[in-house]
Amino acid sequence: MIPGDMDLGSCPTGQHATGSHQCGFMGCVDLRDWAKDNRYRYRLEESYGAESDGHVKGDGRWFVEVLCRYGLIYPAGGSDLLAYCNRGVVSKISELGPDIRLHQYDGGAKVFRFPVSRLEEVAAILKPRKRRTLDPDRARAIGERTRYGAQGGQTGAEPHRNEPERVGLRGGGRQRGSMGAVGAGGETGVRKTGGHNGQEARYLR
Repeated sequence: MIPGDMDLGSCPTGQHATGSHQCGFMGCVDLRDWAKDNRYRYRLEESYGAESDGHVKGDGRWFVEVLCRYGLIYPAGGSDLLAYCNRGVVSKISELGPDIRLHQYDGGAKVFRFPVSRLEEVAAILKPRKRRTLDPDRARAIGERTRYGAQGGQTGAEPHRNEPERVGLRGGGRQRGSMGAVGAGGETGVRKTGGHNGQEARYLR
């Protein structure tokens, strides 16, 4: 199932009628059901654990990252997504059409913004990583020894390992590394905070 068939969440307190950086329960596509249906690996971005405001933290939808062989897929807001693409697949992604828009760049890698309706095409190029599965007998044996079961965890989210990291953090968090912003100010949702290309930038979301 493509996440476009899902709603964009809702504020449990009714404070926010539309998406807001102050409400983490709404305003973007939740990629987790799509990832689970396809047995794709995903994780919650590191800052999820550090966020102290439960309302901003929300249900975690803004922090979901689908781990891919050639990058990451994560929410941009509304019905749009972002794809962090390694250098080797940039040209293939950019050739998908005018609705696949260059959002930011990070050295040779680039970030593209695209509508959720193009998710399967983008994923076919980035190649999401599959969750490992075990046969039932092996799973039971591991579960008996560890008491935690074969898959581990309750959410299905992957722990952080040596994987790519998204260029920006939700809610204005500090960038990981240097990058350039495409366009001006509100067009990209990014505010430049430095001088030349390679400056730090912050998501305004």
